[in-house]
Amino acid sequence: MMKKTFIIIFMLLISLNIFAEINQYNRLFLKPGAYFDYTFNTDKNLHLELGMVDKYQVMESKDILKTVWSQERDLIGGQLQVESNYYTHAISSSNAIGLLQMKYMTAEDLYVYNLFDPYDNLKGALEYHGYLRRIFGEEKKQIAAYHDGPGTIKNKGMTDSGELYYLKVKKAQENYQNTGIYSPQVYGVSIDFIGNELKTDFYYNIAYRKMELYTSLNTNIIKNDGIIKSEMNLDYSFLYYPRTNFAYGLNNFNGVIRLGLPWEYFVIKFNNENQLYFQKKLGDYFIFKMDIKNNSAYFGAGFLISNIKSFVGYELFNKTISFELQIY
Repeated sequence: MMKKTFIIIFMLLISLNIFAEINQYNRLFLKPGAYFDYTFNTDKNLHLELGMVDKYQVMESKDILKTVWSQERDLIGGQLQVESNYYTHAISSSNAIGLLQMKYMTAEDLYVYNLFDPYDNLKGALEYHGYLRRIFGEEKKQIAAYHDGPGTIKNKGMTDSGELYYLKVKKAQENYQNTGIYSPQVYGVSIDFIGNELKTDFYYNIAYRKMELYTSLNTNIIKNDGIIKSEMNLDYSFLYYPRTNFAYGLNNFNGVIRLGLPWEYFVIKFNNENQLYFQKKLGDYFIFKMDIKNNSAYFGAGFLISNIKSFVGYELFNKTISFELQIY
């Protein structure tokens, strides 16, 4: 089965005309591990990218648990393992976010501003635990309701899933020991063949609490009338991330704003280089995106199956049809 899957992927890489690029301001929200992007359009422009989302330690769990006052610290330490395995940028299939996997709307109700910040996420989880304890008055239902929701436990009592979750958390509490809290760092390389140009980009991105840093060293080699010219530039972006759905900062001398959540967001650049990028997940399997820049307007729609994204798109200015594939 695995051999057949690899053969199918390999044939896709050879035969499809693909044109895509992972937006740099969303890389930090990909799942840890390698990702690959192969792109090609009807103008025969080619884009290849290989990257890795890695984890680095930002603190020890004992440091963040010092702020816990309303629950047993080893209980929350065990829940951190069950919910996110101590990873600040964990995102579940149901779009729960962060160390203790809170939903965005729940966090908004509790005035929690950035679910990717470990301290904000913990604050929200403690507020939610306090609310559940006031409702149920016992630990077992409180912990089960954290997973199943208070309405479910109120109406149905203890469910099988709530019981299983409670047992997982209690076992993790028994086994809890001080460990690391981790955030994402991303590194990779991309290569673009565009007409008579060859572009390469070596990049590194990192997140720390409410800050994100993006750096890249890019080269551009142009062959024109037998003469080869080369350029090298260092690009950077710095974003401050005060809220789960809002970040702002600088990209070289351009302003950058990111609005929305990792599965539905806008990126806006302004000043010397204007850009509007939008991506939205539609249900479980479909995605829409657009990318409008100076003299460029791309619109694409596609599907998501497991860890593979595929798009069909159209570029208005160049009038090129494209297909897109990302594996991550």
